[in-house]
Amino acid sequence: MAYAKRTDENQTEIVKTLRNAGADVYILSMVGRGIPDLMVCFNGETILMEVKRDAKAKFTAEQLKFIANWKGGPLSRVDSPEAALRAIGLIRPQMTDQNKCLGIHQPLTLDDKS
Repeated sequence: MAYAKRTDENQTEIVKTLRNAGADVYILSMVGRGIPDLMVCFNGETILMEVKRDAKAKFTAEQLKFIANWKGGPLSRVDSPEAALRAIGLIRPQMTDQNKCLGIHQPLTLDDKS
């Protein structure tokens, strides 16, 4: 059964922020099948971004399968304009409680169930 994929409410703001920063943003959310919501091109790099409504939002089974099989470049999970700017390197990465730096393109794995 085919159905329209729901777009997270924050996606419009994230796309606007990335475009204002000079990135080319291509919206892929209508594709479905676990493919990330955005393809972002910035400073010669292409980054796929999965937009989530907040830090607690879970990946779907199809998204987890896509992540597990992805052989391309960076794939980032973002839930805010700041997270998207961090993913393209315009904001420095945050420090965790363990004082470990999260990479700009923290790789997504099946262990990242959020």
